[in-house]
Amino acid sequence: MKAKQTRHQVIAKLITSTGLRARINAHCVSCVYDEKIPGSWKRQVTECTVTSCPIWDIRPKVAIKGPKTTTKVHSGMFGQRPIDNPPITPEWPLNQQGIEN
Repeated sequence: MKAKQTRHQVIAKLITSTGLRARINAHCVSCVYDEKIPGSWKRQVTECTVTSCPIWDIRPKVAIKGPKTTTKVHSGMFGQRPIDNPPITPEWPLNQQGIEN
């Protein structure tokens, strides 16, 4: 059986493609994908529950045929994330309201 790709491998493959869709997909993978959780990156992104995300409506989606994955999540500044995923730290300084300084 083929080993699952790491988050960084999936992102590296996605950003080799040009266009906005590849960038949206890479953003979603960086936010929610965890290779330790069952399901492909597309399935995990489809099941994303961070409805406050500005690109949630246009995230990649697949038709889900099997049972949903059940992942314990925690909420933080950037929405809900699987507990096994480290929180995403922005690369720019943000103030208390999450606005760039």
